[in-house]
Amino acid sequence: MVSTKGSVIGFRIQKERRRVYFIMGLKKSQKSLKNWTKEEWTTGSGKPSLETGEAYRPKKEIKRLKKKGLLKVANKIKRIATKAGKQFAKYTKSTKIRGRIRQR
Repeated sequence: MVSTKGSVIGFRIQKERRRVYFIMGLKKSQKSLKNWTKEEWTTGSGKPSLETGEAYRPKKEIKRLKKKGLLKVANKIKRIATKAGKQFAKYTKSTKIRGRIRQR
């Protein structure tokens, strides 16, 4: 005869541990990364940045820059940096990516 009482108790403990993990929540850096991965990143034209040399940004940020007419400036800065052999471009204050873009 095999007793299942021990395995049932073990399962309940595992279930409680999982519940505690979800209640504790994520650290600030983990939340930031989670939000970052949910954003839709693209270029202004929708083509790969390597082909066009455009700035690769979240969709909402591109929409904001287009509205203000700054997307061309950002793309120009990115193309100049790419030609100089740099992976990252130093954008001006008006063309930098704003803090939190994605809405909850």
